[in-house]
Amino acid sequence: MSGLRKTPSTGERIVAAAADLFYSQGINTSGVDAIAEAAGVSKPTLYNLFGSKQAVVVEALRRSAARRELLWGEILRGPGTPETRILQIFDWLDQWFQEPDFRGCALLNAAAELSSDDVEARRVVTEHKDWVVAALHRVAAEGEWQEPAGLARGLFLLIEGATAAAFAAGKLSAARDAHAAARRLIASHSP
Repeated sequence: MSGLRKTPSTGERIVAAAADLFYSQGINTSGVDAIAEAAGVSKPTLYNLFGSKQAVVVEALRRSAARRELLWGEILRGPGTPETRILQIFDWLDQWFQEPDFRGCALLNAAAELSSDDVEARRVVTEHKDWVVAALHRVAAEGEWQEPAGLARGLFLLIEGATAAAFAAGKLSAARDAHAAARRLIASHSP
């Protein structure tokens, strides 16, 4: 039975539909009606499973974070030198920025829309960004560069800045520019 695919649960369908809507249209403009319709469920079903739109937002952000962490984790643990693996993130960014539906980082976009009362959703964003820095730090420490924590923070800023520049300013070459800057930053941390 290895060829059979598991059918997504109703909750998974709602979260996937919400994540897609939030990414393409924004959290505040995507109402519960639109989420329920996109998931093919009724509003009462959505509320029975999640209780509120805010709970759906949290789960959609967790889904986005988990997908990115899985992908980047594979890249950062993959073959090659630590420098090669780090630079592959910028190569991945370059491909992503060229996609027709690219709209920036789902978590960063969400943070811009969330109110200060959205504590749990903000925590998901913060934990994901902390995960990125920690993952970069592990690879930087493996590379035996000087001050790997500072290198990881600098690389993180290049990633975030390139993503923002590509989305907000339409600078689709931002990943290539950040790739070159990352090479220089890594060289500056060489022993």
